[in-house]
Amino acid sequence: MMLSIEKAKALKEAGLLREWEPGDFFVLGWGADEAEPEVQVCHEGHSGRFYGDEEDIWLPSLSQLLEEIKARGYTWEMGTGMVHGGPLDPVMRQAGYWCEAFLGNKLAHRVTRAETPEDAAAGVLLAILRRDETYCAVGK
Repeated sequence: MMLSIEKAKALKEAGLLREWEPGDFFVLGWGADEAEPEVQVCHEGHSGRFYGDEEDIWLPSLSQLLEEIKARGYTWEMGTGMVHGGPLDPVMRQAGYWCEAFLGNKLAHRVTRAETPEDAAAGVLLAILRRDETYCAVGK
């Protein structure tokens, strides 16, 4: 699975920066709005003017998204189908993936519904980058 281009754009707009490395996936900025944009991969020895231009959109992998969450001082949990809620919603059951981020032992951010694990993790990372104080951020 791969992160949706919409979430990747939102991450970029929220300030997520990346030093391009071989193996990174991206979409050329000028092709990102096409119906089916072509996903590119960064190859060894190609950077600067070939890859990672300002307008290009990085498509981080799940492990890269989780590393970005961890790098900001959060721990995370992920799963499918069932999300344990707060006092007002003891258990919510929804199809898809969920991700939660914790500061210490306190729940900080939650995405309760996403089509891919990458979109769930990206939703949490977006909340962190935007410093969103919302308890529960629902993704699509």
